[in-house]
Amino acid sequence: MRAQWIVGRIVLLYQMPKTGSQTLEATLRRAPLPIPVLRTHFLSQQNIEALRAGLTCANTDSDWKQDAREQLTLICKLSRALRLRKFLLACGAPIPRILVISAVRDVFGTALSSIFENHRFLVPDLECLTAEKCGELLSHPPLCSQFHDWFDVELKANFAMDVYRVPFPTKTGHVILQNRLARTLVYRFDFLPRLRPFLERYLGHSIPSFVNVNLSRGKEYAQQYDKAKRLVCLSEEVVTRELESRLMRHFFSNQERTALAERWAGLEPVATG
Repeated sequence: MRAQWIVGRIVLLYQMPKTGSQTLEATLRRAPLPIPVLRTHFLSQQNIEALRAGLTCANTDSDWKQDAREQLTLICKLSRALRLRKFLLACGAPIPRILVISAVRDVFGTALSSIFENHRFLVPDLECLTAEKCGELLSHPPLCSQFHDWFDVELKANFAMDVYRVPFPTKTGHVILQNRLARTLVYRFDFLPRLRPFLERYLGHSIPSFVNVNLSRGKEYAQQYDKAKRLVCLSEEVVTRELESRLMRHFFSNQERTALAERWAGLEPVATG
């Protein structure tokens, strides 16, 4: 653990899975930024335990396990640095804010992408991930709830950042929150291609171009994933439940949720309020 993680300037890509964090990491490293860039999906104990549980799963491949071990090592060091940083701030130390970058994505897109990324935990082989099977998996509340709760379980719990305390500007797709510990940029995943000019102002550093990595079209499941995105159809009950969640109502306008309802189940416009 480096001293700069405790008392210096750092950028922390702290995002729920499947929201472009690897693309941002590669982009910022190529820029390159003059301060450390760290990336993690989790700091909460419950998500750390879930990651550890994956290491004991018989269906987990060696690459996934290696990546998980590296993540757990980073999380341990980062958690310790964060605790020390908070202690020093409480003592009045003049420590700069952490530059946190976080993201949100519509719950259906996040969950479906996650299903294919983690297919070894869910089905015997890729051929089993038919559109019908994907629809069945998406209909289970626990699969989507992990994304609904991410901001409370992770960002709010560890950085005292409540994304729901201020309106989210759905036309620009990003907002900045700030406290003594961190300055946090929250963006919506579908706005990532347009984020570069604002990201440059936020970081105070030029970013020549985005480096796209971990894209689905380069994965072994690319064709099946594309097919599922076209063919998965969910029940009205499931779609309404998800679109009426706090996360979706906060980050997406009524018009956008209407489009999502029509996409996933051919529903009429969702309720306003």
